Amino acid sequence: AYLAYVLGESECVAALPSLTDALQDENVQVVRMTVHALGRIGAVDTLHELVDCLQSTDSEVRTAATQALTSLGEKFPEATFSALQPLLNHADAVQRELAVVVLRGLDNPDVLNTLALALKDSAAEVRRAAVKVFERHEVAEHISTLLLALTDEDAEVRMTVVDVLANCNDESVLDGLQLAMQDEDIWVRSAAVRGLGKIAGERSRSLVEKALSDPVGLVCIAALETLAGMSGVSAVPQMVSALDHNDEEVVTAAINLLTSHGTGDWVHAHAEKLINHSFWVVRAQIVRSAVEALGVDARPLLERRLEIETEEVVRQQLVDTLAALPAG
Repeated sequence: AYLAYVLGESECVAALPSLTDALQDENVQVVRMTVHALGRIGAVDTLHELVDCLQSTDSEVRTAATQALTSLGEKFPEATFSALQPLLNHADAVQRELAVVVLRGLDNPDVLNTLALALKDSAAEVRRAAVKVFERHEVAEHISTLLLALTDEDAEVRMTVVDVLANCNDESVLDGLQLAMQDEDIWVRSAAVRGLGKIAGERSRSLVEKALSDPVGLVCIAALETLAGMSGVSAVPQMVSALDHNDEEVVTAAINLLTSHGTGDWVHAHAEKLINHSFWVVRAQIVRSAVEALGVDARPLLERRLEIETEEVVRQQLVDTLAALPAG
């Protein structure tokens, strides 16, 4: 094993026959290191032997073979493509997935078309591996394929598709992102909302505003943060409305955004209600934001709350904050 490592690191082409023979060694460690060495040497003649190593019963040998084939693919993209393409029809989903992982890194014009077909694979892990190829390429000719993949039963596939579509910067994908906003998976919906922020246009903004009524707080937060990024101070009315949300995380997100984008006016209108909020995390957040917005004028508000506060974390924050304020 050590010898195989040295031969590989020194890229000793003369050792290729001995290394190829070592692939049949009974010791798995020797095989693993030999596969690594063949990847380092990078000889196109070893492609088929390395493809055979993908079928090893040892997962580390398979991983080493995947890495070695990826290295060879950088030098010989066409030959690597030809050697691996038959594996896409292999009965074993693991083999199909490994083939996709190598193929998606190739600089070969046929890869996108081939992996678009892999998006119809019966195994979710193969589809997950295949859809990632679209993150690396211009996908204008494959938008219809990606839109169809938004109905995939696997949430990870759908979320990757959403990210790819959002980075197209093409208004033709808005219908797809709108569909994803109705997805059953909250992470897919959140990704769709954030993706809309990357596509300029009034329709994008109106779709993000609709997401503010999503029943899940995580999606509402994504909508608030996306609107803030798209519109800045113009989104302040939506941030203020979110202060009445029944999810404390949405409220704290709105407070944070208002502190960054709003004026101090919102504090005067809402600070009393927020400092007495039923959730202590909201009370803790408004303590910080009130001081940031009002400065020393926040002292009476904080002193009144300190008299009745029972949550120790918030009490300590009030005490520390009041101690740091100049005398009013």
